[in-house]
Amino acid sequence: MTTAISSRRLTDLLRLLAVLETLHQRLAKVLAAKLQAVRDADMHAAASLAPEEQAVASRIQEQDGLRRQLMDVIGVELGLPARAGRTLTISQLSSKVRDDQCVLLGKAADRLMREASRVASASRVLGQTCRGVLHHLEWVSASLRPRQDKPQGYSGAGRPVAPCDAKVFETIG
Repeated sequence: MTTAISSRRLTDLLRLLAVLETLHQRLAKVLAAKLQAVRDADMHAAASLAPEEQAVASRIQEQDGLRRQLMDVIGVELGLPARAGRTLTISQLSSKVRDDQCVLLGKAADRLMREASRVASASRVLGQTCRGVLHHLEWVSASLRPRQDKPQGYSGAGRPVAPCDAKVFETIG
């Protein structure tokens, strides 16, 4: 059975999905800039982007909280139990509303999904790049450290650990 949700609620939901889409676009740009800074070995630029990244991520969480609240109201409007609307996916909601509302919701959800996928992909690439840089730095550090005849133990990663008095560089004074 399909029913119509109020045009005000639909407008609010579409507007909220558009805000989430814009925030995801902004986050994707920040992640792309951060990736470029890491590739350029500009740690100051990468670090300076962290507060903006955190602010955008916080805004996305805020807006998602509002989306859940709005979906609860829409769920009650559709005859669902209280707080059941927040778990509805767009396709589940679309099956309960009129065709014209279904089309609008589908288009908005597709745009948001596209941007969320871009963010997930950018985040994955940035994570892989940072792990590669860290692995390289560990390798460089290990090659500079003097060899110990008897390692004191093993690290969590299974590498031999030198005694605490080991120095990376020895100086002659």
